[in-house]
Amino acid sequence: DMWSDWPDVDTKNITGTVGVTELSLAFDIVAASGARSITDDLFSKGISISFDDSYFVPGGLCENAYACQIHYPGLSPPTEPALKPFIVFNSAYLADEPAVLAGVLVHEGTHFQQYLDGTLHHKKLGDLTTIDVEFRAFWNAAVYWGEVRLTVFPWLTVLESDEESIYQLAQQGEAALRNEIGARYGSS
Repeated sequence: DMWSDWPDVDTKNITGTVGVTELSLAFDIVAASGARSITDDLFSKGISISFDDSYFVPGGLCENAYACQIHYPGLSPPTEPALKPFIVFNSAYLADEPAVLAGVLVHEGTHFQQYLDGTLHHKKLGDLTTIDVEFRAFWNAAVYWGEVRLTVFPWLTVLESDEESIYQLAQQGEAALRNEIGARYGSS
């Protein structure tokens, strides 16, 4: 189920015209954390990461999200993708500290890993639910947040507060976090 023969490029591919420094710092923070396997995969595949509001407009693919990992669903493992997936951030959160943006990068980077390992393909086939797929991304972000949360205290922004909330739910266990994900995404 995994992608094969997809060439490695070894590139930190932070693109766009705004927030390049912030995203680059966020990338480096994740790379120095316990979640570094995520940035290793993003780096080795040269995945583009940028702020791009065109996906966050009402009715847009990423409406109401902090960020999105976008891939082309018509491509299924093990076929090499003709178009690489990419990650876009909502510029409403451009003022958040890089350590906070890094938590979102961990979440979306986990989805990229799920793309690579075939998890998203299995979701498309109906073998996994949205809650199953989102749980791993939220859990990884909560573990990361546990590493840095006190360095950004007090949690004043919407994003900081949400990351702290997810962390606290993860501390209560899998069921509490799955319930929150179900509330956010529906029970599918």
